[in-house]
Amino acid sequence: MQGSTHEHYLAPILIGVGTFFLPCGFTQSMQLYALSTGSLVQGALTMFFFALGTFPMLALLSFGSLNIAHKTWKGLFFKTAGLIVIALAALNLSNMLATTGIINPLFNF
Repeated sequence: MQGSTHEHYLAPILIGVGTFFLPCGFTQSMQLYALSTGSLVQGALTMFFFALGTFPMLALLSFGSLNIAHKTWKGLFFKTAGLIVIALAALNLSNMLATTGIINPLFNF
């Protein structure tokens, strides 16, 4: 069975909204800070301004990828982006293991 060839202009928005349920480390740290304030209003404002501040760049990345999807070099771009994500995940994992004391830190700054 072939994959879908349909593209919808709302796809980046829907995927971005879906990432709310799988937050990155930056979002988790802001959520932790918002919870630590102990105030519904202050926590809500913290998350609101965090979302407002990150929206322009995330929107640019989302809609920019639509344009890249039609280029001849799209395969190289997406494979490179995937390798960078895997490398960052490995670095994040090593930092987590170093923080818990399981391994020595890879970098000492």
